[in-house]
This record gives sequence, structure tokens and C-alpha cells, in this order.
Amino acid sequence: MKIWSGRTFSAAAILMVTSPVFAQATFLIWPIYPKIEEKEKATAVWLQNTGNSDAMVQIRVFKWDQNHQQDAYAKNPLAKPILSWWVKNNEQGKPELYIKNTGSKFSRLSGIKLTPTSEQMAFGKTAFGYVLANSTMKFDLDNKLLNSLSGQTSLYGVDSSGVKQELVEIKKEGGG
Repeated sequence: MKIWSGRTFSAAAILMVTSPVFAQATFLIWPIYPKIEEKEKATAVWLQNTGNSDAMVQIRVFKWDQNHQQDAYAKNPLAKPILSWWVKNNEQGKPELYIKNTGSKFSRLSGIKLTPTSEQMAFGKTAFGYVLANSTMKFDLDNKLLNSLSGQTSLYGVDSSGVKQELVEIKKEGGG
């Protein structure tokens, strides 16, 4: 039975975001070092909130290798978000920014830029977040932001869905 393939194995990272009052949460995860055997497609992991408060948990799994005495976290180059955008007025006549993901991986947007080197746009109360694969999200726009988007053929999303933040081009499309 082959347990490890060379020095490469999977590492699970857990990012815990606690409730808005920043209460602490305690978790039990078992097994501590889950492994997927060579001929298996999946394995079970038990995650239990043993604390006294609600919590949101995100689990990310990376292929982990060590080369030249450094950690190297890989991501699947085929699994990436492919994003497009358009603006459309809602039923009340207010403009909304739509972002569509036709890729095979979710995007976790923490900001939007007009150019790769510009500052992130301030969207007021709008909080960006996940745009799941094959999904569309919408965000409110004020007139100032709407004017900023005029003439743009691409936007740039600050995507933090991987090991490190990166800019993802968001191409303009005609709509829904």
C-alpha cells in the first residue's frame, strides 16, 4: 500500500471566521492528518464545533510539496475562475454590477480595480465575496462608480481564493 507519492501530499488549511461579535469557537477535526490512498477518490473528515458559539468555517485543500527547502503549494491550473461583468438597472432603476463566473473554480473577490495598477474601488457598503463556479452575483452601484465604469472593457478583481492574492481580469460582456 502506497501512502505518500514522493514528497508530495495534501495539506488541509482551515480558515475560521467567527461570529460578528468575535466570539471564540473551538473545533475538533478528525483525523488530524487525513490521507487519500492512491486508488481512492475521496476520504471522510469529521469537523465538529465544540464551542458555545456559531462559526463559519472554510476548508481549503492544496497539493503541498517541498522543493529547495521551501514549501510549494500548488493549484490546479485548469481550475480557475473565468469572470465577466456588465451593468444593468434593477426594477427600481438603480444600477447594479453583475459578475459572472463561467470557470470551474470559485472566485473570492476582495476588491475591484479599473486597471492592474490602480487603487481598489470603494463600493461603500458593498462587500465583495464569493462568485461560485457557473454562478452570477450582483452588487449595488452608485452614480460615481457607474461613471467610473463607463468606457471600461475590463476590470481587475483582487482574488484571494488561492494560496496568495492575485489579479484576475474581468472582461465586459453584453449581459445575462
